[in-house]
Amino acid sequence: CDAGCQTELGSSFVVALSEEISKLTVTVSRLESELVKTVPTLELFKNDDKRTKFYTGLPNFGVLLTVSGFIRPFLPVHAVLTPDQMLLLTLFKFRLDMPMQDLAYRFSVSLATVSKVFNEVLNILFIRFKFMVHWPEREQLRKSMPLEFRKHFGMKTCVIIDCFEIFIENNKTCTY
Repeated sequence: CDAGCQTELGSSFVVALSEEISKLTVTVSRLESELVKTVPTLELFKNDDKRTKFYTGLPNFGVLLTVSGFIRPFLPVHAVLTPDQMLLLTLFKFRLDMPMQDLAYRFSVSLATVSKVFNEVLNILFIRFKFMVHWPEREQLRKSMPLEFRKHFGMKTCVIIDCFEIFIENNKTCTY
């Protein structure tokens, strides 16, 4: 069975399509490189609860929006970062312990700006959310103390604090 196909596409049409593909390839490359440079915003987390949980530690986008709305009025006006970006920067540091320099690159700001923003937002989070931290009574703490602690330390231990580390950079040099 012999089948043939006839088309009305001429070589000039094929050349035009090839040129269009080349132009689009260049545009895609440019847009991809610009995308790498984009600063994170809340839109990045919309409809993506896994991403929200991974980067912020918050269970879903709705909670992230609620927290943002709760502290946004108290955040200072910043020349480069929006209030939501300031919150994201701080949550990234909390959740993933990203180096400050990495945050500076991601948010296209200086290292000093990252440090300043982190400290400002940290203070605001403390002030706005401290009502949610409940410290149990001493007797409740003792009842829930692990047996090993009670065995080795008796009633001398009243609480075990688990905390994370924040490393700071010190530019002072010592001469002996």
